[in-house]
Amino acid sequence: MNHFFSWPHIGNLLLLGCAWLAPPLQVLADDMLDELPGELQLFAEMPVVITAARKPQYITQAPSTINVITEQEIKSSGATNLSELLERLPGVYTPTAHNALDMLWIRGVGLQYNDNALLLIDGAPYRTLYVSNFPLNEQLPLEDIKRIEVIRGPGSALYGSNAFTGVINIITKHAEDIENGEVTSELSSWDGQNHSLLIGKTAENFQVSLFARYLTGEGYKSGLDDEGLSSDESREPKNETLNIKFTQGDFNFSARLSRFEINDFTAVEGDDEGGVTERDHLLVRAGFKRQLSPIMAWQLNAYFNQFKLDKLRIVSDEQADEDESAFISKTEIYGSIAGLEFLTSRNISP
Repeated sequence: MNHFFSWPHIGNLLLLGCAWLAPPLQVLADDMLDELPGELQLFAEMPVVITAARKPQYITQAPSTINVITEQEIKSSGATNLSELLERLPGVYTPTAHNALDMLWIRGVGLQYNDNALLLIDGAPYRTLYVSNFPLNEQLPLEDIKRIEVIRGPGSALYGSNAFTGVINIITKHAEDIENGEVTSELSSWDGQNHSLLIGKTAENFQVSLFARYLTGEGYKSGLDDEGLSSDESREPKNETLNIKFTQGDFNFSARLSRFEINDFTAVEGDDEGGVTERDHLLVRAGFKRQLSPIMAWQLNAYFNQFKLDKLRIVSDEQADEDESAFISKTEIYGSIAGLEFLTSRNISP
């Protein structure tokens, strides 16, 4: 005979009572999160990304395969340039080309001039204009980067043909991200020097920040000589970067000026000994954002990208003796591009 007050039924009633008296699971999860140490709470936070869909969203809602490299991860990685940092991601490979510059391969696809991937700085395209490529070396300092969002896979539907293999969006620091200013000075082997200054000022409805950097050194050797032995020629990279950001209410403005110089030992002719390559890059961006409602907003962004390339090639003494005019040849390439975009967005929801 089955009785309602048999031990199995009593156990079920007790379980139902406990479930009714217990707090919701979300409350339990929040309480458990509050009890975690601070460093574990950091890992429990849900990252918000803006590159995958060109709007803020939780990384779990992103329609693309995306990685986020935080400022803390950049500092603890020991990387000295963007190439070393990206190579730590799965499916990303950054080999060095014959011209001593790094290439970007994503999921096994890449080209020498990195013109099948897109680099953004604060959402604006940052690339040269003669082959639409971008640098991965010392031209891009890491000291003023807040985080990096990397899409591994096609992004051409949102960003155009240059985003065939992926998109890299570098978000630089605002004044609110800078505490009392930062001064960095590094000395390394091969006469390497890296000095940077990062300062910011925050007031009511107003922010301004400035980043300046100077880098020089011999760099690593360029490769092999004619006899297959290690070459004594050094890349001798030199970089000067200035980045200014300004925010007043709904309006924001930024200007980034970079000058990069490197020895180029790529032989064009048999008697060519190489030369020096200089790159000047200016990126100006302005934007205006207006909140339409508690959940909706629109923004208008404009950018101007100007690039100048100087290649100074030096031929061998033997060729110079035959033709004095051929001792030095200089190539200059100029280009500029401007863009305007209008975006609407809504606040993210869990």
